[in-house]
Amino acid sequence: MTSTSAPHRRVSGFVRRAGDTRSGAALFGLSRRTRNSIVFPVALLITAMVSLQFGNALASTLFDQAGALGTSLLRLGLAGLILAAVMRPQMHRWSRAQWKNMAMLGVSLALMNGLFYEAIARIPLGVAVTIEFAGPLALALFSARRALDYVWVVLGLSGVALLSLTSHGLEGSSLDPIGVLAALGAGAFWALYIITGSRYSRREPPRGGLVGVYLCAAIVLLPFGLVGILQAPPSWGLLAAGLGVALLAAVIPFALEIKTLSILPKQTFSLLLPLEPALASLMGALLLAQHMTLLAAGAMVLVVVASAGATFTAKSA
Repeated sequence: MTSTSAPHRRVSGFVRRAGDTRSGAALFGLSRRTRNSIVFPVALLITAMVSLQFGNALASTLFDQAGALGTSLLRLGLAGLILAAVMRPQMHRWSRAQWKNMAMLGVSLALMNGLFYEAIARIPLGVAVTIEFAGPLALALFSARRALDYVWVVLGLSGVALLSLTSHGLEGSSLDPIGVLAALGAGAFWALYIITGSRYSRREPPRGGLVGVYLCAAIVLLPFGLVGILQAPPSWGLLAAGLGVALLAAVIPFALEIKTLSILPKQTFSLLLPLEPALASLMGALLLAQHMTLLAAGAMVLVVVASAGATFTAKSA
């Protein structure tokens, strides 16, 4: 996580993030030959997902200093400031309706990100990302029209349930029930994020609206995250690590994925996104020594297959 991550998510045929495509595309210049290559955009997308999960792994190392909500505040607030410097949004031109949609999306982003960080403070990164997929899968259930749609949704939710109810997500370690609930909550707000993101995209500000979304999200977390940040001794190291999280888990994935969307067919883009739980598990194993049990890995595979299958059949209909 989720989610997360920058405001755009697409799983099982849903919008993954709502961002300013023109501003994101402006961060990269590509030749026509490169744009026509399928290998390059796929590599971009995988790099974005690796960056996101690497950033989440880095964020988890800051929880002892700033707390989960404090780290989330650093991520969203600093990312907003970085994007403001790059995009230079003309906020005075945004309408009241646009500000309202940005605020709604920002609230969803803040709660999704905050709960997700509370989850990975207690349970493995790969497990949390997999459980979080319950949100968009449940949303898919409400929009299912064919029998096959229900098969994919039930398969995915079964994987989430299996992972949530198992007593061991890590080798020799029990899953914290509060962490599981936080991941499920993050998934619920991911679903709300998809809905508000769709509404935002229809009335997106002409320039840099993503900055407003991040700043609104930071304001929501400010009274909660500031407590954790102020408890930590002031240090340039914490600020540098916070900047690293903002870049790796927000700014870089946003820029890379927006560029990928301008090159790669949307169906291919959607089919690759369910790789996130696997990449999160890999980052957890390599960086945090979180080795999943065979049962947990099997549950994760169910979610990945269900998400990819739902996306493929939805696009083929």
